[in-house]
Amino acid sequence: MTQTQSAPVWQNGPGSRWFFTLGCLVETGLGLLGLLGMASQPGPLTDSLQYRPRDVWIGLAGALPPFALFVLLLRTPGGLFAPVRRFLEQNAKPWFSPWTVGQLALISILAGLGEELLFRGALQGWIRLLWNPSGACVLAALLFGLLHFVNLPYVLLALVLGLYLGGLYELTGSLVAPILVHALHDFLALVYLTRIHRSA
Repeated sequence: MTQTQSAPVWQNGPGSRWFFTLGCLVETGLGLLGLLGMASQPGPLTDSLQYRPRDVWIGLAGALPPFALFVLLLRTPGGLFAPVRRFLEQNAKPWFSPWTVGQLALISILAGLGEELLFRGALQGWIRLLWNPSGACVLAALLFGLLHFVNLPYVLLALVLGLYLGGLYELTGSLVAPILVHALHDFLALVYLTRIHRSA
C-alpha cells in the first residue's frame, strides 16, 4: 500500500482490534452487572448456575432452531425481515468478517455469558420475585429486544429469541441451557454470515 492510499475502513473501524476489544469489555461488563444483580437475590448464587448434563444437551440442541431461522432469514428475499437481512449483509458482515474464527468464538461466549447473566439471571430473576414467572420472562425478553434495537423487525426477532431463552431458563431452572444456546447460536450465525453466506 502506498502512502497516498487510505487504509481499509475496517482497520480503524468496526472490524478493528479496538472494536473487538471493546465488544469483549462490554459483554464482560454486562456479565459482571448480571452477577451483581443475581447475588442480591435471595438464595445462593449457585442455584441458577447449577450444572446438569441434561441442561448441556438441551443447550446444544436448543441452538439449532434459532440458527435454522437465521439461515432461512438470510436466504429469503423480501418480506417483513428484509431490513434485518440488509443490516446483516451491509453492516454486520463487513464488521465481523476481518475477525478470526477464534475471535468470533470468544465474543460469542462472552455474549452468551454476559447477556444471559444480566437478562435472564438478574432481570428475569428479580422480576419473577416481584411478579410471576411468565411476566418476568416476557418483560426480560422485551428489554432484551429493545437493547438490540437496530430496526423494528430486528427488535421483534430479538424479542422472540429472548422469550425462547427465558422459557429455557424457567423450564430447566438453570442458566446453563440459555447460555449455551445464546453462545452457540451467535457463533454459528457469525461464522455462517462471514464465511458462508453470499449476499444477493
